[in-house]
Amino acid sequence: MQKIYVYPFGNDMEEIVEAGHFIGQFADAKIIPLNNYVQAQESLNTANPQTDSLFFPQLPGPMDKADLYEKVLEAACRHELPIFMTKNVFDVYGKKWSSKNIKVLNPSLNVSRWGQAHKNIIKIDVPVISVVGIGPHCDKFLSQIHVRNILKSEGLNVSQIGTREYSQLFGIEPYPDFMFDSTIASEKRIKLFNQFAVELVEKEKSDVLVLGIPGGIMPLSPYEFKEFGEQAFLVNFAVPADYSILNLYFEEYSEKSIQTLLNICQFRFNMKVYCVNITNKIVFVPTDEKIEKSFSVSKEKIGEVLSTLSLKELLVLDLNTKKGKEDLHCNIMNVLSNPVYEG
Repeated sequence: MQKIYVYPFGNDMEEIVEAGHFIGQFADAKIIPLNNYVQAQESLNTANPQTDSLFFPQLPGPMDKADLYEKVLEAACRHELPIFMTKNVFDVYGKKWSSKNIKVLNPSLNVSRWGQAHKNIIKIDVPVISVVGIGPHCDKFLSQIHVRNILKSEGLNVSQIGTREYSQLFGIEPYPDFMFDSTIASEKRIKLFNQFAVELVEKEKSDVLVLGIPGGIMPLSPYEFKEFGEQAFLVNFAVPADYSILNLYFEEYSEKSIQTLLNICQFRFNMKVYCVNITNKIVFVPTDEKIEKSFSVSKEKIGEVLSTLSLKELLVLDLNTKKGKEDLHCNIMNVLSNPVYEG
C-alpha cells in the first residue's frame, strides 16, 4: 500500500486524520503522522521510494526545532523519496536542495489571472457558509471539513475555499494569494475575491459555497499586532455569508463576552454568527518572551465550558463530539431551508 508520511504532525493537523484521505494521486494512500524526529528517522529508513512519499504541510512553529526539520528533509532526499511541500515551506527549505524529487503544491491564484476586477459586487446565487476564528490555530480548517461532510451527506454539491495551503489535497480550492497582497487596494481585493467565488460556483455548478477565512478577528495580546481581522473584513464584504461559524479558544466565557464577540462579527465584519464552536486550543503570549505559543487541553474539558453557557438563538457546541456534529447538521439545514436563503 502507498504511504504518505506527514511531518511535522502538530496539534493543528488533526484535519488530515479527520478527513481520512486525500484525493487524486494520494487517494488510496495510508496517511502516517510523524510526531517527532526519532519516529521520522525510523520511518524514512524503511520507506519505499517507489510507493511512499513525504509531505511537509507547514513551516515549523515556535515550539519546533528547525534544525530537526532540515535533517528530516535531508534524510528524505538521501533515500530519494518523493517530497511534497507547500510553497511557503519550499521558499524557506526546498530551495536549499536541488533534489528532483521535491514537488511544490500548485500555488493559489494571484491577481494576474484577471487583470481587472468586475466593477460591481455580484450576488452569489447559492447559500454561503463561512468559518472564522477569534485568532489563528483554532481548528478552522477542521470545522470546514465537518461542514463539507454535513452538506455532502445531504446530497449537495459543495464548492469550498479553504484556509490551508494544502487545501487542494482535500479537493478544496486554496485561498487566493492576491488577498494577502497589500499593494492591491482593499476595494479591488474585495471585488477580485467576489469574482473568484462567483466563477468557482459557476464552474463547479455547486449548491452551496463554504468559505474558510484565514487569521482571526482581533489582536490576542498587547505584544502581538499581526492580526486585525483584515481578511475577515475583505471576505465578508466580497461574499456575504448566510451562515457563519465562530471558532473560539478554550477558556471560560461569560454570556456577555460571547455577545461582545458576536457584535464584533456582525457590525465590524458583516457576519451573522449562528454557531460558536469551543475548541480545545489555547493560544497565549507570555509577557517575558512576548512570543505566541499554543497548546491543547483535554477535549473532555470543553464540556465544562459549555455547561456554563446558554444563549438564545445561538448554538454553542464542541465539534469534536458526535453530538456537536449532529447539532450543527440540524442547525445548518434549518437555517438554510428558510426561503430567505434560497438563491
